[in-house]
Amino acid sequence: MIIEKKLKYGTFSWDDEKKEFIVENYKGIVHLNKTYAYAFQRFLTRISQRNWFRKRERGR
Repeated sequence: MIIEKKLKYGTFSWDDEKKEFIVENYKGIVHLNKTYAYAFQRFLTRISQRNWFRKRERGR
């Protein structure tokens, strides 16, 4: 089973049979195994939480 998410500038997909995460954009394709895919997901979660809880400046 392949789960795929297409965005404006790239495509993300998870292949459950191969246990592989694939990131594709106009520059190329990156294949990540299960361990690196989990590390990448943790990285993205931390960055998004960091930006979410950041205080906004008044007037913007």
